[in-house]
Amino acid sequence: MISKAALYWRTIRHLRTVQIVDRVTRRLRPRPAVPGIAPPPRAPVFELDAALVKPRSFLGPRDFRFLGEERAIESGRGWYAPGASRLWTYNLHYFEGLANPDTSERLKRQIVGDWIESNPPGVGAGWEPYPTSQRIVNWIKWVARASDVPIGFDLSLCRQVRYLERYLEFHLLGNHLFANAKALTAAGLYFRGDTADRWRRRGEAILESELGEQFLPDGGHFELSPVYHALLTEDLLDLLSLYRAYGFEGPVTLGAVAERAMEWLAVMTGPDGHPALFNDAALGVASTHAALAEKADRLGVRAMTAPARGTRFLEASGYVRHDEDRYALIADVGPIGPDYIPGHGHCDMLSVVVWQADRPLLVDTGTSTYEVGARRLIERSTSSHNTVQIGSYEQSEVWGSFRVARRAELLEVSVSPGVVRAAARIVPARPVVHRRLIECRSRTLSIVDTLERVVNEPDAVARFHFHPDAEPSLSEGRVTAGSAVLSFEGADAVSLRPYEYAPRFNTRVPAQRVEVRFRDRLRTEITL
Repeated sequence: MISKAALYWRTIRHLRTVQIVDRVTRRLRPRPAVPGIAPPPRAPVFELDAALVKPRSFLGPRDFRFLGEERAIESGRGWYAPGASRLWTYNLHYFEGLANPDTSERLKRQIVGDWIESNPPGVGAGWEPYPTSQRIVNWIKWVARASDVPIGFDLSLCRQVRYLERYLEFHLLGNHLFANAKALTAAGLYFRGDTADRWRRRGEAILESELGEQFLPDGGHFELSPVYHALLTEDLLDLLSLYRAYGFEGPVTLGAVAERAMEWLAVMTGPDGHPALFNDAALGVASTHAALAEKADRLGVRAMTAPARGTRFLEASGYVRHDEDRYALIADVGPIGPDYIPGHGHCDMLSVVVWQADRPLLVDTGTSTYEVGARRLIERSTSSHNTVQIGSYEQSEVWGSFRVARRAELLEVSVSPGVVRAAARIVPARPVVHRRLIECRSRTLSIVDTLERVVNEPDAVARFHFHPDAEPSLSEGRVTAGSAVLSFEGADAVSLRPYEYAPRFNTRVPAQRVEVRFRDRLRTEITL
């Protein structure tokens, strides 16, 4: 049993100094003074590009739907819904529903006005920096096209920006800090005057630093979740739109980064139009590549369409995609995430997902919750991914909701047309090396798993998770799912087991996975 102290040390030792210092000092900062007047808003030079359409989430003045759950919020100071998860509550305060065209402007104004009256500065989850950042930008995108706004709108917006400026999330960094910087920049463009200029300069300074840090040379966002990547790509497009509308020049690299980000997302989007669900990822959270491509086109950003037949290696991110006429495959041959912020990472090193034609066949389990508990640990565990596990050991020590202590180590990767070779040390505390060879041919996939370990290590199991629609069956050691057939060489036992597929938050669908027990070498042949 690993002690809590050991887990904390193995986690904290990877953090950057700024994260530790900010975690301590942010608690000591006095709250900013509440201004009695807001800077005047700036008149746009050009019309702001339309926000991407978001799902209908405003059901009534106090009734909302997020993440597949409908809830009513309580009256009083600070919006909240009894029994709601933290993520649901965050979504409540984002105000993405302002971008739903089927929601009446009257209801939108009513809900914004109620938020202003019911959420005094610093009260409730809505004032935490991340939801505040999302709300600031969504309000600004809405007001650019709204015919009327509630009394006190600009003053409330100003108070939110002042509050955010005091509590930028340097303790978390990553996508949270990027959202903070985007909000400061947007506010600096929307308002005018010395205070607004300060917000814009502060936001731009962070953006210019984080664009190079967070977006890798291949275009991928460094937290390695295709869904978070899509969210950050929309941020890039929003910034381009805001700069253009208000007649400012943004960071010189912004357009080029957005173009590479769109290309990366195209590679990581399956033939069904949905992103691969590696790491923390769920459908319905971010805009699709197709929707983002329409916005990118309006802004003059080139957006690659679906990858052509052949092999694409996103080397900096550690993902490989191969397309044939009959199928597409994406393999994860990268690290769990950035050393100092792997909180959205899973134990999915050397995992694969496969589409047959335009339908998912082998899938990642997905993410249904961020709440601390057994289900969160299951969905991040090695057993929930299409890779190899040694006994009950995990690839990395995932714990809590977003924490990782010791991590699996990628040793080598080699990619050539139709062939992927990778090796990883998959048990941090033990000298166990997993080598995986993937060979892609026109109608077959071959996956060869080889283990290097000491003699007394427990047996290994390779898992392959089927999409619920695949309906696999097992006969004489072979698994059939429609026209797809999986056969195994070197297996000691083959079995089908139930699991719960989690394509969306708060959604779990019964499905089947095949578990193949073996000792040192397993060859899996998939005929498609």
